[in-house]
Amino acid sequence: PSRGLGDVYKRQGRPRLSYSGNFALQQSTQLPSYLNSADYATLYNEALENDSRVSGSTYQPKFTDKDIELYRNGFDPILHPNTNWIDDFLRKFSTRTQHNINLSGGTERVKYFISGSYFDQTGIYKHTKIDSDHDVNPRNTRYNFRTNFDFQITRDFSTTVQMAAQIGRVITPGSGNSGIWQAISFANPLSSPGLVDNKIVRIQDGLGSVNPWQTLLSNGYQKDNRNNINTTLRLNYDLSSLLTKGLSVHGSIAYDSYYYSRKKYSKTFPYYLARRDAEDPDYIYLIPQSEESIWSVSTGWDKNRKVYMEFGIDYNRTFGLHKTTALILYNQSKYYSPSLQYYVPNAYQGLVGRLTYEYASRYLAEFNMGYNGTENFAKGKRFGFFPAVSLGWVISEEKFFPKNNIVKYLKVRGSYGEVGNDQIGGDRFLYLPSSYGAASDSGVNKYNFGLASNPYTSLMIVENKIGNPDLTWEKAKKMNVGVDINLFNNCLTASFDIFKEKRNNILANRSTSPMIIGANLPAYNFGEMENRGWEMDLNFRHHIQDFHYWARFNYSFARNEIIYMDEVQKRYDYQMTTGRRKNQFFGLIFDGYYNSWEEINALDRPKSSWSGNQLQPGDVKYVDVNRDGVIDDYDMVPIGYTPVPEIIYGFSFGAQYKGFDFSILFHGADNVSIKYFGRSMWPFAKGEESAKSLIKERWTQERYEAGEKITFPRLSLNPNGDCLLYTSPSPRDGLLSR
Repeated sequence: PSRGLGDVYKRQGRPRLSYSGNFALQQSTQLPSYLNSADYATLYNEALENDSRVSGSTYQPKFTDKDIELYRNGFDPILHPNTNWIDDFLRKFSTRTQHNINLSGGTERVKYFISGSYFDQTGIYKHTKIDSDHDVNPRNTRYNFRTNFDFQITRDFSTTVQMAAQIGRVITPGSGNSGIWQAISFANPLSSPGLVDNKIVRIQDGLGSVNPWQTLLSNGYQKDNRNNINTTLRLNYDLSSLLTKGLSVHGSIAYDSYYYSRKKYSKTFPYYLARRDAEDPDYIYLIPQSEESIWSVSTGWDKNRKVYMEFGIDYNRTFGLHKTTALILYNQSKYYSPSLQYYVPNAYQGLVGRLTYEYASRYLAEFNMGYNGTENFAKGKRFGFFPAVSLGWVISEEKFFPKNNIVKYLKVRGSYGEVGNDQIGGDRFLYLPSSYGAASDSGVNKYNFGLASNPYTSLMIVENKIGNPDLTWEKAKKMNVGVDINLFNNCLTASFDIFKEKRNNILANRSTSPMIIGANLPAYNFGEMENRGWEMDLNFRHHIQDFHYWARFNYSFARNEIIYMDEVQKRYDYQMTTGRRKNQFFGLIFDGYYNSWEEINALDRPKSSWSGNQLQPGDVKYVDVNRDGVIDDYDMVPIGYTPVPEIIYGFSFGAQYKGFDFSILFHGADNVSIKYFGRSMWPFAKGEESAKSLIKERWTQERYEAGEKITFPRLSLNPNGDCLLYTSPSPRDGLLSR
């Protein structure tokens, strides 16, 4: 018999209130090491001497022995500073705090969940409070609110209302964190003592123009306020009593709104020039070189919103040992933003289907499909069909499988599916030709009208990108085979997977076209790529009475290969990108150093196409790959890996005892390469900027003859390809790589 609402509300459950909080310290795992002032001055002089040998000029040291000693002993800290910019600028760690409160409860008719959280993350810079009202240290503060209400309106009809809001404020330096890090890495240790009596100080005739304090303070800071609102209304109706058991329908609508505003505060702080008194060497003047400005404010904003709707029919039924589910779902979305190309809302539409079958918890099958439409393709090309199928067999449920405590569960599974992509950068309506527009502002793209002595200049109007009505969905075919196994009374669980993905019809712009075409060609479906690999996941759980402990290890390997792309045929096949990893690095192969003039003057030495072939001992040897007697761009081959790791692994463990718990996580990546360039490799860039400690292992005749470890070529203030671009050779896949 049914009960009235009054009877239900008389039996309200008790609200449950919970709180969680955490406090974390964050620290850099590794920071670069730079030369101190004495070593910097010494090696700077060495680089000058090396360069004078090449140019044939007279060597004049930049720093005297007295200067170097003052840098070393610290007796003259203002005019001979030894500034460690990392220690001077960075705290040992930053903090992160989070608090969360949850309230839940309800009745048979109404259930609720209310949550609120606070998150705060501080910056890692020192001494950034400019005055009582302004602090340029980065800070991220965020408030999250969420409410979920479930209403059982009748026995068969229910509804869910979800509302969430996120309010955040992010403070960052006006130059950006990257700008500060760049200044710290550019500044040399003897360019400035930093702050003296809260004044930004430079040294007269000092070496170096970058001062991190000037970068931090004089660029001000910016405050970003961000607000997100997410709402969802879902209606569910169980048709079991009307049509057939297990049948239901649902519909939902979601509305997401985002607003962002920025205020940037900036002012100019004066800097002071340190100069020694000519009559009293113990007295140092700090002479102002500029005036302090007032605060200025600039503003900006952005916003967007998204509306999503779906309607679905669900079926879930069990017949003895047979269990089946089915779903048919229609969905559509529309995204509005003033930043969208052409200011036209972005729209998607699709139909989803799913069918599953299970027999006796042993045999599993599932079929999925998507029929999705996009705005980016012409009529007749807009919709794509993307099926997927998976099969599973739980061998441990078979009668022939021996029951034991060693292997408690064993399952094999496999899947195949297709997914689609309609995006190429930020371009939209790829099938339509673009309108005419103004050419780039260069001398060859201008018309002159009027008198030749005083013409009126106008930019040319040119045709933009041509449309391609034949474009369609880019597809990726994914295959996976896996095994799940539980061992030792379910204390140890493991999963192993082998996967392969082949992507074709890749949307891409052409890299080859005759200049005679004179047009901006459209995108095409011509790319092809493959990705394959394997992964595993191991979990161990056990307990001794109330003490529970666990450990987990995961490992994955994935390698991709470009099967086809639009690429100009290179003179040598080993320089082709096709057949390589995506974003593969290319470079010259390191073959040691020239250790004597005899090696440099040898008749069989390949000539260098850089710096007029003017080499000297301590320069790098390269492999003449094409054996033409010249080291040039044609000797560049695939080296190293790519910026994306091929191997990802992690290990974690933890324990719990009567409500108290702890956990530790280690995470790593391998088979990944980073391309070093500019100041990362070249000491004394522009003859004034920083140098890393690694150059202490540079080549010199004395260090070579003493058999010391050498990992860096000779020093130079004017580095070039002959002495700095190098890699170590090792055979891999038939190629020489790093």
